[in-house]
Amino acid sequence: MSSGFGELLANLLSYSVLICSILIVVVSVILLITKRKTMGKGTKILLITLGAIAVVVIVFFVFIVIMAGSNHPAALPVPIPIG
Repeated sequence: MSSGFGELLANLLSYSVLICSILIVVVSVILLITKRKTMGKGTKILLITLGAIAVVVIVFFVFIVIMAGSNHPAALPVPIPIG
């Protein structure tokens, strides 16, 4: 169990976490819209909290994608002349 923080972070930055976050947001919104009259206050708070956490995860993924951008350099490398 000494895998370290890097492996934990790599596991958290995976497609499965992103897909689960999207599903949690969609299901939470659908339940909050369709069952708003019959749902208890505690359940509403739980769904809103889970949805908010999932939205934060999705925004983080989008932020990482935008910040990473393209891995290509702006210009081709130029060799240094000898002599």
